[in-house]
Amino acid sequence: MSVTVVPASPGEQTFLAFLGAASAVRGNDPLAPAPPPELTGFQLAPDAPWRRHGEAQPFVALRGEQPVGALVAAIDRRAPCGTFGFFDCINDEATVIALFDAGLGWLRGKGVTHVEGPIQVHALGGYRLQIAGHERTPFIGEPRNPIWYPALVERLGFSSCATWRTWDFEGLKLLAFRAFHRVQGWKNARLRRRGFTTVEMNGAHFEEEMTRIYPIIMECYAGAPAFWPLDLDEYLRLNLPLKGAGGVRGALLYKEGEADPIGFGMGIEEPARGVMHSFGILRGYRGLGLAHLVMEHAFAELRKRPFKSVVGALAKEGSTKYDEVGGKPSRRYALYRRDTSPVGRST
Repeated sequence: MSVTVVPASPGEQTFLAFLGAASAVRGNDPLAPAPPPELTGFQLAPDAPWRRHGEAQPFVALRGEQPVGALVAAIDRRAPCGTFGFFDCINDEATVIALFDAGLGWLRGKGVTHVEGPIQVHALGGYRLQIAGHERTPFIGEPRNPIWYPALVERLGFSSCATWRTWDFEGLKLLAFRAFHRVQGWKNARLRRRGFTTVEMNGAHFEEEMTRIYPIIMECYAGAPAFWPLDLDEYLRLNLPLKGAGGVRGALLYKEGEADPIGFGMGIEEPARGVMHSFGILRGYRGLGLAHLVMEHAFAELRKRPFKSVVGALAKEGSTKYDEVGGKPSRRYALYRRDTSPVGRST
């Protein structure tokens, strides 16, 4: 039976098929869990504040009445190019070609010449494909997808434009990581004498704490792949799913004499694992080793819990502290880019 690709905007009957495509394609695979349809609907809702700056068109691929693929083509006037996201597809080249031809055609019609993805509205909404480490247990906030997705998009002429890595610290590796940070203790003591200190984030006041780190994130991630400036209400809305995930912990970094934080670190507590998710230090305070101060806070919290492993998550390619003690990364991810010419006619 042939495949038909149709637009599926919120409020239309076809949007229900679009929302169900991820589960239909992935089934109950615990290593590539489908994103909850209510989360997808929330991100693409007609009242989502990002729509002040752009527009999006969801598409669903149907074989009869069965969804076999989904894609959202989007434009944000603040972004350097168009995006594709919310991508799911069976392992079939004809289906993925039909799906992307529809999405790329919509973008061309809007005057867009290049597209990157997968990006779910913005980096804070989720982005990247996992390209290695599929055998590892997923952690909260990790990009997960069936193992055939990277090859599927690469056959359409997409190429990787940025990559990231994750480390799993277990057993001796975890002991080595903790020892590394104990060695940094004397440097941290010196930093504290200079007036730097960390304060535990108050999880009971999630929105207030996210508002405090908003300017840090906007500065630290400016120009990063899939990241462009956000209004505060957009930023808070994109972070709401993180609040709902539970177990979110973090530390705010302060400098004596400064009323506002100058840095932050954030992680997620899972039942038997800690995830060190993101860090940020304002530009004027970088190069002092303050990331170690934030990590020291994190390890002090981790030692209070019976974790068997710690994940150093989603670091962009380049030298990181995880490289110094973690050896080879255990997982990899990529963002892809292509022009918007029809599939098979990339220029």
